[in-house]
Amino acid sequence: MTTITQKGPITYVNNRIALCGRIDEISKKGNGHWTGTVGNGWYNFELVGGRESGGGSKEWYLRFPLGFGDQWIRYNSAKAAIEAIGKV
Repeated sequence: MTTITQKGPITYVNNRIALCGRIDEISKKGNGHWTGTVGNGWYNFELVGGRESGGGSKEWYLRFPLGFGDQWIRYNSAKAAIEAIGKV
């Protein structure tokens, strides 16, 4: 089971720092489903994946319309998806 937590400006994925710094908040909404905001709450993103969501451990999907348009982008880990938010 993947855990994603936020302490101040730092986001942790499975107790490892994800280099992002842009996320305002992130919260778990269901099995393998997280939602969050960036830009002082103006822009939303969704992260879905992992075994908990019914997929494989390396199947993660990020929907971040501000950075990538209204589409789901595939990543091999939750940490890689969180770090992609920081690159936009």
